[in-house]
Amino acid sequence: MAQPATLDDLAAELRRLRALVGSPSYADLARRIGTLRAERGQPHTAPGRITVYDAFRDGRTRLDATLVLDLVVVLDADADLALWRDRLASMTRASRVAVSTVLASTTRLRGRAAEAATLERLEHGQCALITGLPGTGKSELAMAAAGRLGERHLIVPMRGYHHSAPPLSAADVAAELLRLIDVPAREIAQLGPRQQPRRWRELAADLDLVVVLDDVSPRSEADELIAGGRCRTLVTSRESGAVTADVTVALSPLTEDETVALLADTIGAGRVAAEPDAAADLARLAGGIPMEVLVVGGAVLQRPEWALADHVHALATASRTSPLRPALQVSYARLTPSQQGLLRLLALHPDTAVDARRAGILVGADATADLAALQAANLLSARGDRYGWHDLVRDFAHDELQTQVPHSAQRAAVARLVRADLDLLAAAVDALHPGIAGRVATEPTSAMGTAEATAFLAAELPTLLTLPETARDWGLAAELSEASALLFPVLSFEVRLTEAVRVHSLAAQEGAPEREAQARRHLARAFEEQGRYTQAIAELEVALELDQPERDRLLMALGNVRLSQDDLPGAIESYRAAIDACHDDLHRAFAHANLSEGLRRSGDLPAARDAARRAIDLLAALGHRSHEAQVTANLALIAQAEGDLDEAYLLLEAAAERAVANRGHYLRVRASMASVLIDLGRLDEAEEAIDEVLAAVDERTLADLYHETLADRDRLAAARLAG
Repeated sequence: MAQPATLDDLAAELRRLRALVGSPSYADLARRIGTLRAERGQPHTAPGRITVYDAFRDGRTRLDATLVLDLVVVLDADADLALWRDRLASMTRASRVAVSTVLASTTRLRGRAAEAATLERLEHGQCALITGLPGTGKSELAMAAAGRLGERHLIVPMRGYHHSAPPLSAADVAAELLRLIDVPAREIAQLGPRQQPRRWRELAADLDLVVVLDDVSPRSEADELIAGGRCRTLVTSRESGAVTADVTVALSPLTEDETVALLADTIGAGRVAAEPDAAADLARLAGGIPMEVLVVGGAVLQRPEWALADHVHALATASRTSPLRPALQVSYARLTPSQQGLLRLLALHPDTAVDARRAGILVGADATADLAALQAANLLSARGDRYGWHDLVRDFAHDELQTQVPHSAQRAAVARLVRADLDLLAAAVDALHPGIAGRVATEPTSAMGTAEATAFLAAELPTLLTLPETARDWGLAAELSEASALLFPVLSFEVRLTEAVRVHSLAAQEGAPEREAQARRHLARAFEEQGRYTQAIAELEVALELDQPERDRLLMALGNVRLSQDDLPGAIESYRAAIDACHDDLHRAFAHANLSEGLRRSGDLPAARDAARRAIDLLAALGHRSHEAQVTANLALIAQAEGDLDEAYLLLEAAAERAVANRGHYLRVRASMASVLIDLGRLDEAEEAIDEVLAAVDERTLADLYHETLADRDRLAAARLAG
């Protein structure tokens, strides 16, 4: 072995040894080293693939002598280990502060054009901070920017997040930097560690330099090395507060297209073009992290005879540890206990982003400061008023959660979160739909106003829709039933029937008979709205056998399905039985309203008008405007059937005004208005109402309304021809 002058020389010698034995894969070398160490009595110390790969690449600034010696052993059984140890000892001493003047290659820099353009505008005297998750390409971007900013470079590996060596001090680095700008060794020694950074700043300020301080942590004292003047400084760090910077560039994961382009750079554009779908799958598996792309690409290159689809299957099904896990472990170790605890518990959150309220509920304390700290460490990213995280961070947090937090504590945290969300959902439902979901009240009891409740549901509904699955998965049966009940009016009135079937089907499988009956009633309503009447009746028949307290609502629901099937005698019978079984005025009003519709369709208009008036009086007394609007629309249809079109239209205008906050009711009123407008000869207005309804419903959502409106469209066409 020749005397290596640089770490690049060392890497070249390792590559030569690897080539001599057939270029085994980095994963294979890692396994061999693990076996070697186990034979020495060092189990569970195998290096990761990326750690092994790193030992063979040029541009290294750190030296793991133990790993190098182990690589030599597994690559060359006849190597002179004593000679290697001597050479490594010499290089370790020389590279304590391994400042380089040569930029590492950045040929694989992809998807960073905007960030590079920002850095290229860096002025003399300014400092730019490049921050992001491990593996996102911070160092590569810094090298590329440095190459464009100037011709004289100093690249300093600050070891801020090294897994074993401590961060370099400003004095250590300053002494080496002073030597590189030709300050005599005697003068550097005389200055001492406190004065050396100051002297560096004074001298560097007059030099046209680009200094790269790579891998900086807040403990690195890097601010003392930023010279100003004519010197420009680029700093890379995982933490946004590592230095005081004039410009900050935060690196996010690459987009899918950018990841595919980087993969093409790694394995060849031809292979990507030949299997574009598999290449996109590989890109998704890499999660937009450039370091992961290089590892995935390396696996492809090691088995060129495999199709990319084969590699996708292997990576998707095999148990593998991300090469970035050691880097995340270092970042995690730097957190305070409360920050670590928050990160672990965030793995329990069902959504991809969390706000400060939910984070605080998970940990049982105010989490605002810890969220900010996790964001500063680039373990979380701000998304409006929420915090999101990369899948790699979530997976890491989940692994830590399972090993550090007992299941009982996890369940308690989830139960707190579910309970808090249900309370807010209940407040919103009480504000918008008082008395629905089994919460009988004569007026809204929530402190939420209707505007606040509407805004809450618009923002939070995606997260709220995860409540049933979360409650089921953690054995929270009562909470699952409550979630189904509270989401019933929300999903019904928003005409989100697929979600309704999913939610209520889950609840129908859990809980006591009374809760099961309620869930089956809600499920039957969703089936009815989808036009699946046989399934709706089957659910209601099972529910009637389970529960007596909810018998009035179950009978009403059965009447509704029979009405949709045009079984008018059966529907009227069910509604009258429901009225007799009612225990409160709200549901009695609903039963009278439904009876009115059945009677109208059967032709008994006087009885229908009487039932509608009874319902309107009860709803008006209770203050339920949206449901009053629906019954008013039914009363308008009675007036239309009696031939009083003007009264019918006036009633429908009043109903539309009251129903505007309830999408399902509003669409039904607009459909009724179209029918009356056709009879009045106001065909353009009728067409506008028909188009509005048909744009919002189809065979799967409000099927009965869809078909009724199609019939009115045919009536409209006939009226135009007749006119």
